[in-house]
Amino acid sequence: MRKRYYKREELVGKDVYDGRAKKVGPVSDMGYSKDGKVALIVGNKTILFEKISKIGDIILLKGGLMTRATLSPAFVPPSKDVVAPPPSEKVVEPASEKLCPKCNKRNVKSAKFCVKCGYKF
Repeated sequence: MRKRYYKREELVGKDVYDGRAKKVGPVSDMGYSKDGKVALIVGNKTILFEKISKIGDIILLKGGLMTRATLSPAFVPPSKDVVAPPPSEKVVEPASEKLCPKCNKRNVKSAKFCVKCGYKF
């Protein structure tokens, strides 16, 4: 199989989607680490090139939703979609789930850590 090399100009501006078709954003630039790893800069995120599944009209990442493992540790963005319920509302959890007190993500009852924010139960 023939290797394909991409020019910076070919990648900048392409939309990046994770494995579940959630749009991450457009590529704004490319970057390189000191040890020679290539990454795409998408907004304030740095996505390692090894985490890319396919490049075509869009760029598709491997796996599901963006995880901390997909992003470079120095550029992990804070979660902006965390919304706490108003203090007057009581949140009722199903018996098979537990709700994270930090980010309100539903987790399986046996979870020791929140799957979204890492809070230790």
